[in-house]
Amino acid sequence: MRHTARIPVRWGDLDALGHVNNVALVQLLEEARVSLILSLGWSGETDAMGFYVVRHEIDYIAPILYRTEPLSVEVWVDHIGTSSWTVSYDVLDHEGQPLAHARSVLVTIDLETGRPTPIDEETLGKLRPLYEPIPLPSTAD
Repeated sequence: MRHTARIPVRWGDLDALGHVNNVALVQLLEEARVSLILSLGWSGETDAMGFYVVRHEIDYIAPILYRTEPLSVEVWVDHIGTSSWTVSYDVLDHEGQPLAHARSVLVTIDLETGRPTPIDEETLGKLRPLYEPIPLPSTAD
């Protein structure tokens, strides 16, 4: 199951060429990731576990220009490890055209110590419905 976040493009997100700056896109992805996490009931205030982002990957498909319609960012989990999990994003315009694909690797941490910790069963239960592996590329010629 994918979570969809509607994220507006802000005027300040644009660079001198008139499209969304690569740093601003990482911030838009953060908004979508936080929307996903909040939709699953995590608050950060009462939970014993939190997350560090340890990696981002972005494939830019088309320039993201200023628009009044919010972007649709589909977010899902494509990998669940022992203490880390990977979030994938498809950034789409208002007509559903792909603009970018991205992934972020998050490491689960103990909020008291700040150290990585295995993903607990409650967290796994929240992540599993969002699990959708990305198919590996075909090796056939």
